[in-house]
Amino acid sequence: MQRIPFSKSKVLIVVFIIFVCYINIRAFIYLEEYAKVIRNIYDDEKAEINRGLGSWKIPKESIMSIVVPDSRIQRGFQIKLPKKTEGNNGKVYELYNDYIILVPMSKYEDVDFFKNFLHNDLNIFIVCDKDDFRAGCDANLDSNYSYTTLREKTHDMFSKYCMLGRTHNMVAKMDFDAIINKDYLFGLTKFISDNKEKRIYYGNPFFRKNGVAMGGNFYALSKQLMKDFCSCEHSRSSGALAEDLWFGETLNNCIIQKNFSGTDAILHLFNNQDKILHKVYSSNGVSLSLGRQALKS
Repeated sequence: MQRIPFSKSKVLIVVFIIFVCYINIRAFIYLEEYAKVIRNIYDDEKAEINRGLGSWKIPKESIMSIVVPDSRIQRGFQIKLPKKTEGNNGKVYELYNDYIILVPMSKYEDVDFFKNFLHNDLNIFIVCDKDDFRAGCDANLDSNYSYTTLREKTHDMFSKYCMLGRTHNMVAKMDFDAIINKDYLFGLTKFISDNKEKRIYYGNPFFRKNGVAMGGNFYALSKQLMKDFCSCEHSRSSGALAEDLWFGETLNNCIIQKNFSGTDAILHLFNNQDKILHKVYSSNGVSLSLGRQALKS
């Protein structure tokens, strides 16, 4: 069989052609990925425009315009919701993928009532004990807990969330006995989601030595603050016994270690006390009682 001569120059030409093809393929893949990102951004913005919501983002240089003077806060600031969050026409289900609400559920609490009667329009994630196999549980922790070990349950719940490697624009913790005005929740969620790169901590404040801890019936963190919390190590067996005070102290210790200052520190957003209630609600034709005090004898 006669060997076909193949010169060095021909080899170089073939190598060059292969190299050019490789570069073109890589460029095509990059452009496709870039186009996909642009389409997603466009679709998100278009959806916002179609809903008439627009952006509620506060530029960093304008944060001081929503600051509320409060001498009790030694690090960071207290802020208020902008007026545009009031009287809006948005619905919280429109923001379903922007947030998650973690709900630690005890065995004596009715999962079906909570999920399907009260909050079927919310993106809630029910976290149950190890041996609680009810259909409404979305996840089970590795231990069983009592009322006196809620600190440990809160630690384990947030540790599980951090291990998922994803943070929503807003991450909230809600108790079974929290009663929420959904219009108010929309404005709160929309504001925190649009300002997810800031360190926003929402709730009913308790002033502690190392900072503010938010009451346990409902508190929320922005995406950036949740990422900060997940980046720190936390002890489940030290600190305050009350789970909400433990979480607030642990969060503050984490942020203090990072030495943020000014508007890069925590921006505290306080519950106005009449839109997110605890345990009981009474009005015309309504008498609602939730939680331990409503247990059947």
